[in-house]
Amino acid sequence: MRRETMEHIVLLFYVVAIMVPIGQLLRRMGFSRWWILLSFVPIINIVGLWIIAHARWSKDNQTSPS
Repeated sequence: MRRETMEHIVLLFYVVAIMVPIGQLLRRMGFSRWWILLSFVPIINIVGLWIIAHARWSKDNQTSPS
């Protein structure tokens, strides 16, 4: 098998195994799936991670049972 073919297979595996579940998590957190594109941009991906980590999530708005 040619090296380029193997690289394409690895990239496809990466997209399916990593990016699809991250997209689902982002959607459930209330963010757009387009945030996944930040993972491809150096430095900006770290900024995006910090924004998501410090954002208010729907779970934060729920009151605890007392």
